[in-house]
Amino acid sequence: MWPFTKKQIIYFLHIYKTGGTSVSDLLYRNYLPEEILGLYSKGVNGIDLISLVDLYENIIIPKQTRILYGHFAYGIHEKSDRPYSYMCFLREPIRRLVSMYFNYKRMDKQFKGRIFDEFSFYLKDGSNIDNFEELVNFDIIHNQQCMFLTGESSKDIALNPEYYAELAIKNICREFTFVGITELFDESVRLLIKKLGLESTAFVSQNFCNNKPLDFKIPEELLPIILNKSKADVIIYNYCKDHFYSINTR
Repeated sequence: MWPFTKKQIIYFLHIYKTGGTSVSDLLYRNYLPEEILGLYSKGVNGIDLISLVDLYENIIIPKQTRILYGHFAYGIHEKSDRPYSYMCFLREPIRRLVSMYFNYKRMDKQFKGRIFDEFSFYLKDGSNIDNFEELVNFDIIHNQQCMFLTGESSKDIALNPEYYAELAIKNICREFTFVGITELFDESVRLLIKKLGLESTAFVSQNFCNNKPLDFKIPEELLPIILNKSKADVIIYNYCKDHFYSINTR
């Protein structure tokens, strides 16, 4: 799988709060506008990630497209008969959840309560989060990385997280040429640049939430709850971090 080939279409799964905005900026500065296509649903609230594949059921991918990226789940390759490969970034589940929380609070202030799915946690219109514990209670925001990597629903994953984590890892081993780690962001980007054969190596981290209080600490009693609710994501993340170099130097 080393490296990506020009004949392949690359599906970049932009998983929420993993650094995808920074990576997409890097891609746009290295590919022609017609070679890269972003897919993000607009204003769809209260749905599961699996529905994003259905939203693009009738999508026609132009022949010149080399990279398709966005908030869509694994399985979108079935919309094309071209050779393909996947890539994504993963983030430690607790840190990702904290980032989602403060990003939500920031965007909630900016848009006065309007929730858009590009940066949302799939809350219905009118929903609000006053504290971190309330976010933890929303089951839909847990195991989102597994949802992206399998195309399965959060309800199914919650019933058997070990099974779906294993399915996600199988998908990674078979069909992902690159899996970055947000906590190893600089090293991940350097490896991605080599895999893609890019000339422009400069990149700037974007969309990093800067309004997290320095003294913010997760209540100790919430940690086991989060880890239990995010069991599939924890398994996947630990596997990909432990095998970071073997996955990305195949």
